[in-house]
Amino acid sequence: MEIRDSFVKLCSRPGDHSDGIQAYNGGKGLLFHHNTVDQRDAKDITAPIFLVDTKSRDVVVTDNLVMGGTYSIQVRNAGGKQVVRGNKLVDKSWVYGPVDSECGRTEWAGNELVIIDENYRVTSIVGPLACAGES
Repeated sequence: MEIRDSFVKLCSRPGDHSDGIQAYNGGKGLLFHHNTVDQRDAKDITAPIFLVDTKSRDVVVTDNLVMGGTYSIQVRNAGGKQVVRGNKLVDKSWVYGPVDSECGRTEWAGNELVIIDENYRVTSIVGPLACAGES
């Protein structure tokens, strides 16, 4: 399955746990590429990228612009490969932390913390976005 070039501005109702993308009961070969996911205005949230299903296999998350969430990027538990590369995360837009992932087995490279303008254009790069979570 491929999800590309999408814009998602999330909302929620009380008691929801709004997510940008979330996988249940797996699947093989998920590519989430070049999407913008804005969860900053949703009140009841989990994550813009919430891919933690043990039944998923080969998860690739590349070149996305992400903001909001409890932890903004959560990728772990998938069989096969897990790739998180070239994503941009709006600095300080999260509640608990930028990332909660399985760092020891995820190909993590080229991800950055950024500042954007009101039109979602990156205006500056704060620095690299390190993986955090399980080793």
